[in-house]
Amino acid sequence: MSAATATILLWICTEAGEGNIKMVDSALSTTPIIQARSLFETEALAFPPLPAAAAASLRAINERVFASRDLPAELYNLEIFSGEVLAGQRPADYSAFGIDGHGTNSWAVHYYNVEGPLALFVQLPWGGAYVDPDPAREVIRNAFGWAARIQDKAATLGKNGVIPPGWRLLVVASRFAQPGWIFVPPTVGDPEAMEWNRPPSLGSAVEGLLDDLAAGRTTIG
Repeated sequence: MSAATATILLWICTEAGEGNIKMVDSALSTTPIIQARSLFETEALAFPPLPAAAAASLRAINERVFASRDLPAELYNLEIFSGEVLAGQRPADYSAFGIDGHGTNSWAVHYYNVEGPLALFVQLPWGGAYVDPDPAREVIRNAFGWAARIQDKAATLGKNGVIPPGWRLLVVASRFAQPGWIFVPPTVGDPEAMEWNRPPSLGSAVEGLLDDLAAGRTTIG
């Protein structure tokens, strides 16, 4: 290894058990993606299903919020982010996630992912004074697993043209804002006049919708 390389790459070796050495590249230890993973590991939370493109362009907004774009508001203000999509502003693909909130109990884990034909906004309780951590962790873990599935399904439907170009499936999964889903067309008239779907079980309803689209049992438009 050259002196220059040795200066850039500082390897820290720690004993991880008899005969085992764990090596960590400290030059990478301050990258936003590693900071984000460290935050979620510290909180013992599942990590969101972040797309590779978003991970590569991730920035630390603060110690607990990360994004691949400049944010128009704090993450807790979900309606501002979903409102961009609903109003037809068509933000470029991005991801934003982390822990944000205010007061004693208005705190949540957020995962916002706008990618191709899907605009997904997940906001679930975490860090509030009255939140039971273990059940909350399980809810978050299940929600991120669900998010990964619908991201994959929506991406496939977009590539296959089942979700037409310019259309976006907007999904809000929140315990703080009103949950629901809606297809947003390429040209939006009055967002207030658009009719949301608000099923009692949002997760299974959205997965069922995407499965029905894939099977040709329903269409868009």
